Amino acid sequence: MKISLMAYPDPTDPAGLDGVLSAIRNAADAGFPRIWFPQLPPTPGVAGWDAPTALALAGAQIPTIELASGVVVAYSQHPFALARQALTASAASNGRFILGIGVSHRFLVTDVFGYDYSAPAAFLREYLQVLDPALAGEPVDHHGPRITAVGQLDLPKAPKPSVVTAALGPRMLKLAGELTDAR
Repeated sequence: MKISLMAYPDPTDPAGLDGVLSAIRNAADAGFPRIWFPQLPPTPGVAGWDAPTALALAGAQIPTIELASGVVVAYSQHPFALARQALTASAASNGRFILGIGVSHRFLVTDVFGYDYSAPAAFLREYLQVLDPALAGEPVDHHGPRITAVGQLDLPKAPKPSVVTAALGPRMLKLAGELTDAR
């Protein structure tokens, strides 16, 4: 069993991104094998750093700790964009990046992003069906009811990161078991 630490840096910290990297370095120095870093929603007074980008920077500087996003909201970007970002973080950290992804909550998705939240499990299923082959560098030709994705990401020396998903109910738990590294 691995004991992990959740970092929740203050987005108003005057140290800026250096403060985030310092917190991650302190966790590594304290012997934690993994740190989780949240992707905070873009709401007034709450929004923080981009988790995969901050973890990519940490991974390039701090060689001993696994780095996990907890969690990136799937609705916030296309699966190809997130795959490219995750592969970059994985390459920067020599394969120590773990992509945590989820659908968040109705108020964020509808009120902040303006998207339909009527079928979050179906949306995440389709999202992961695009994300997984994209992370593996495989060609994608997907034309679904919620997502269209045609293309391929081929990034040399970018190991496919592990993917985990936030799951609070039976449909999401089933989905996590089927399509993520929780298998």
